[in-house]
Amino acid sequence: MRHGHSRPNQKELIISDPTLGVLPENGLTELGQTQAAEAANEAPLDADCLIYSSDFSRAHETAEIVRKTIGADAVHLTAALRERYFGDLDKQHKSVYDTVWQNDQIDPTHTYKNVEAVTAVAERMQTTVSALDTQHVGRTILLVSHGDPLSILQAALWGETIGSHSFYHLRNAQIVSLPFTQQ
Repeated sequence: MRHGHSRPNQKELIISDPTLGVLPENGLTELGQTQAAEAANEAPLDADCLIYSSDFSRAHETAEIVRKTIGADAVHLTAALRERYFGDLDKQHKSVYDTVWQNDQIDPTHTYKNVEAVTAVAERMQTTVSALDTQHVGRTILLVSHGDPLSILQAALWGETIGSHSFYHLRNAQIVSLPFTQQ
């Protein structure tokens, strides 16, 4: 699940630095809160669902709304689900995403302007999913994260070219089912 509409979304700013991402002022807007509740009500989730979330405030708030809505016990925070780090482009207008995504398609190992490489994001996301799948066999797990990490994970799990991850963009509060079983 991608987090609901956030204040950085509203301001059209990239906030990927963990010291900023965890701040309450970078959390959800009222629209984002509504999106999270609606998504939780529409999803096939119940109180037995395990919820793991990025520790960024926009994702954590989304996860807490889902938890309350479905009656789950807890939200487990993990830095492994954080936003992709956009390096020198942090706090810039979202229009710079296009340049990064074009570079991703050419070379998924690039670190243009100190941006976290797609390959590094794919590795941390796949490692996290694999560990959770091993630890919680047969359980439904909701991951609450961010657009780039989730689109990169989708591309990787579906066997697509990870550099083309931007084609798998998720809307705010969108939940995508990713069946995952250890081979």
